[in-house]
Amino acid sequence: MFAFVIAVVIWFAISFQLFPTVTEHVPNIPVTAAPTALMLEKNLEISGSTIADTNAVVTGKRFDISKLSAADFKAYLDLSEVDRPGEYTVKIIVQPQSENFGCEVVNSNTAHIKVIETLTREFTVTADLSGITVRDDMKIDTNSVTIKPDRVTISGERGFVSSIASAVVKPASSEVLPETTELRAAALYRSLLMAVTRLPTTRRFP
Repeated sequence: MFAFVIAVVIWFAISFQLFPTVTEHVPNIPVTAAPTALMLEKNLEISGSTIADTNAVVTGKRFDISKLSAADFKAYLDLSEVDRPGEYTVKIIVQPQSENFGCEVVNSNTAHIKVIETLTREFTVTADLSGITVRDDMKIDTNSVTIKPDRVTISGERGFVSSIASAVVKPASSEVLPETTELRAAALYRSLLMAVTRLPTTRRFP
């Protein structure tokens, strides 16, 4: 038994001496994409939701890198060449979280992105009450209709936001409303408070 233990120790010693540098593949490293100062100045941002994780090829001493995982690395897009809207193929930079890991990252992965120019506009919200029905002896007092909030800020691609003419909530109800009622308009999720007043009573004389 003692001889077996000695043999294993000797094997590890030989392994470290004969193969001081090894290569490991580290998968599933999350990629971030922080906009540059120029992108912020020009209202440029990456269109889309998330960026796929990347893999890295890591070289170093077996003892240093054998237990490294994705959590030990950071990856980000190199956006230094982005200066206008369009499609780009950019490098993915992968670095160890600490310089003490004693490894070198050999990585040539890229990502294809679409960059858009954004625009932010504020609109006063108005109400379209055509989908509301009230009792025959009542009417909607349009002067008492309140919308909460009454202003909305819309941000997005410049071409789309520029084409917006107005922000309108259109609440609908399957019931005949008998009194002051609070409704929610599904389209913009704005709360609409409607004041309903009675029509003047008509009296008949013989």
